[in-house]
Amino acid sequence: MKRKFAILFVFLLGFNIAPVCSGEQPLFKNPAAGKPESWVYRTSEKHRDWLVMRDTSKYIKDKDGRSLMVVLSEPEHRRFSTTMIMEPDNMKTISVTVTGETEIVQEARYAGSMASIQYRGFKKREQKKIWVTAVTYDQRTLFWLLRGYPFQHPREIEIDLIMPLGNRCSVKVRYLGTEGITVPAGKFKAHKLEMEPNAILPVFSEKLKTYFWFSTERIPRFLKYAYPAQGVVAELVK
Repeated sequence: MKRKFAILFVFLLGFNIAPVCSGEQPLFKNPAAGKPESWVYRTSEKHRDWLVMRDTSKYIKDKDGRSLMVVLSEPEHRRFSTTMIMEPDNMKTISVTVTGETEIVQEARYAGSMASIQYRGFKKREQKKIWVTAVTYDQRTLFWLLRGYPFQHPREIEIDLIMPLGNRCSVKVRYLGTEGITVPAGKFKAHKLEMEPNAILPVFSEKLKTYFWFSTERIPRFLKYAYPAQGVVAELVK
């Protein structure tokens, strides 16, 4: 069991841009806005000790009447869970909360130009405050966020990612075309995206590239994630 938690931790951690003008179109658009969804996927390092996860989404209104997209991500044993709250149309991150068996162990809140990151350190709770921009997203939302990539009009997109412990990374997202892939959920024709850190020498950047596959359906489904350098993979089960 400890190894399963270690795999998930590596998977989550595996990952200064000017703000987007308010009149511009959002970088990502939720392809299933207002439609609750659920899927099961598994993740592993070097195909050992698979950890099965279930993600479910729903749409609610807060006390001020604002619409929110809420995604709950849980492992099959449900000893902890991750709750991601996003804007329903452009999937901008509002908060990400990781809850353990008895308490919140990690929380990130995004408001305006500031993110507040809290997590349980070795001896005490740690806290960071980070400046964010209009193109800043939380790394843990990527399986949902990248479904909103403009697959019909592909282009290179640059975004900032905030990691679970408050590190930030500027990355480029590129479209590599379509290909057929097989995952436990079946065979699919898939869009393939490549994500690469910015401002890193090519010899190092190559080792940090990650890949995402989404179905070519009208509402794309997450199919697969791969971080080849670390042998980390996640793939749709159902």
